[in-house]
Amino acid sequence: MSRALARGILGASDEVVRGEANYRDVVARNLGHLLLRCSTKVAADIRDSLGKWLKEKESLLPTAASGPRAKEERASVWRAVDLLMGDREQAERSGKRINGDLDYSSTAHVQDAPDLVVAAYRKNPAQVLGPKDARFVFLGGEEMLEAMMPLLNKVKVEERPKFAETFGLIRSPLIAAWLKKNKKLPIAKELLDRHGA
Repeated sequence: MSRALARGILGASDEVVRGEANYRDVVARNLGHLLLRCSTKVAADIRDSLGKWLKEKESLLPTAASGPRAKEERASVWRAVDLLMGDREQAERSGKRINGDLDYSSTAHVQDAPDLVVAAYRKNPAQVLGPKDARFVFLGGEEMLEAMMPLLNKVKVEERPKFAETFGLIRSPLIAAWLKKNKKLPIAKELLDRHGA
């Protein structure tokens, strides 16, 4: 599936790459998540192909790729592919900005810079968490979890089972304490046993 998605991106015409919002930018974001689940070799092969494609298509951008994405530049397939490459440089270059600061959602694939993930979140924190936001804790570590805990504690009771399924997998005293407060959740006991709490 990852190779098929990559072929869809690699086969994009120059007009599609120049275009602002199209389905391929969504494909690229989803491909980034799939690459985390592929074998290391498959992910490396796909990233290598996409890296070459980025160099070939760079001239199609409305602004210089070497600098940060301009405020007026909308999402594009090129920027989405750049972000899924997964390092600090790409996030800083192609990430969405809010009042000049990197939006934390643009750090979803950054695996080499937990400090960047946390700093982006602290400058533009979420107003509401979703269960999948646990991903940012795996990228940003305990400091990211500390920053997200106030919102996690405000999650509606009926929504907490979904959050327990994702945040509950994070091994942290903060999560163990949250699970203890929510011990009536069906999955809480199993997760607390995993935590040894």
